[in-house]
Amino acid sequence: MHVLGVASGPHVYLYKNLRPFFKFTVPSENADSTEAEVWGQAKEALEIARAMGSDSEFSADALVEMLNGLKVNIGEENLTARSQHLLSLPKTEWSQFITESSSAPLKKQTVICCITTLKKAMRDDDSPSCLVIATENRHIYILDPEAFTILEDIKVNDVSASLATSGLYDVDYCVFSACRSGCICVAERGTKEAELLIAPGSLILGFVIVPPPSSKANHVDPSTRAPAEEEVRVGASIVVALSNQKLQSYSRQGKKYWEIMLPSHARAIITVPLIHLGLTLVAVALAGGTVNFYHEKMLVDVMKFQETVSALAFGSYGQEENTLVAVTYSGILHVKILKRTSRFGVEVTEDGQPVPQKRPKDHKLSIPKRTKEFVEHAAKERDNAIQIHQTFQRDLLHMRKVVDRAYQDNVNKCRNVTSAPDNPKQLKLTVQLHGLGPVFKAMMTLETISPDAVQDIALTFHWDPRIYSIDQPFIKVPYLAPNFPYHLETFIRLLTETPISDKVTVIVVDTSEDTVKVGKKESVTSLKGSKKPKKTSGRRLATIITTIINMPLSEDGAPPPG
Repeated sequence: MHVLGVASGPHVYLYKNLRPFFKFTVPSENADSTEAEVWGQAKEALEIARAMGSDSEFSADALVEMLNGLKVNIGEENLTARSQHLLSLPKTEWSQFITESSSAPLKKQTVICCITTLKKAMRDDDSPSCLVIATENRHIYILDPEAFTILEDIKVNDVSASLATSGLYDVDYCVFSACRSGCICVAERGTKEAELLIAPGSLILGFVIVPPPSSKANHVDPSTRAPAEEEVRVGASIVVALSNQKLQSYSRQGKKYWEIMLPSHARAIITVPLIHLGLTLVAVALAGGTVNFYHEKMLVDVMKFQETVSALAFGSYGQEENTLVAVTYSGILHVKILKRTSRFGVEVTEDGQPVPQKRPKDHKLSIPKRTKEFVEHAAKERDNAIQIHQTFQRDLLHMRKVVDRAYQDNVNKCRNVTSAPDNPKQLKLTVQLHGLGPVFKAMMTLETISPDAVQDIALTFHWDPRIYSIDQPFIKVPYLAPNFPYHLETFIRLLTETPISDKVTVIVVDTSEDTVKVGKKESVTSLKGSKKPKKTSGRRLATIITTIINMPLSEDGAPPPG
């Protein structure tokens, strides 16, 4: 019976028959000794302050000061979640947070970053598989499929971004980990620490383990009609998609086989095993809605989608053994079934391109016989050719007018703006509005167009509170890596029952300390003309991008209260 595992935070929720079955929690680590000592001193100071009846503001300031010093020495990622949360709070909330959390035990709870499976004893589809978990504290755990206990604990040099496995746990296996620093580490059976295998020099967007070529695949060199030298390999290969638009292949020992350039950036990569053909293709989803299928470094097929594909999966679906499932960024799920008579070209031309399949010579088109209605309709068109052409031209011009007007409306509703050229944080913001009302869904896509990463930014809105309400008026944007669009969304709700519309302004602000302007003294002019100093208060954030959403009229009024 199949079991579904869903990772959330430090837990893995297991479902059997779509019902909760078991919950596994990764083990927590002890906090740093210095950090534990600092919190212990703060707890004692808080107890003394309570006994003496005084406030604990001084102990809160001292605790934050010591944690800031510890943050510089060991790094923020090595602090516990409690310390990280305290450092992110404003000063007015320090004392309350310390009072509420100081009595709880101090532990460093990690978070699961990626999971995969490893066959335990047999390679059959219904055979048990071990769950492989990678955590933020640079550990990889292999769990028993029956008792869900930890069988292996592997240490990795960096945080894992994706995992892949090969072999059997009871016989011999390898666990491959693509790290966030742009390298691939491998851990074999019996090892407690992963070793560096591949360092491509660029960020890894995804990688797959491709089994060795089967004898059924007839790969030949076009000049000698003999097996190509680069394809005579022993063992599986590793195909890696990089952020510099390159697709590379390596051996299990880290030797580079080949490298090709992709038309655009990769978004997902999977293997497509075709057992009946003896082939294993590599499907790469590219930005723009294209999915390329490669056999070795040859492009053998291309599939088009209306938008960019974010996830791919290949396997059996019902009675169909070869089915491709694709999920786009907007959440649309596509199911593509491979024809049983499909054949992928394995011969190549002189320039390395695959030879297209030829249409059989004896293939004839089935042309239907001319009916009486067809003859009468053809005669009518011949007799009234001028009138029909004029009607067609009139309808064509009307359709172009409607299309132009709809395009202009979409331009007003969907803004695509970039930051000013002199701004050090070069960003691109795209805003789309979905829904007919009274609830609208605003979808924002934020992307950095500079080669450097961007951080310390947020998304906020300006609107009339008498007309609309926004679920998330302030959205903190995480770390933005180059060439990775980040999607944000919130709901805009109409408050009035009358059909009215207004504008909503989307603002991207800089929250870094260097650009935050604290209240200062300014010179203002009174009614009599004399200048008096005035002190402003609050924090003013520097604006990076501003765009306006012209809200449409809602088809229905606001829902009744209650």
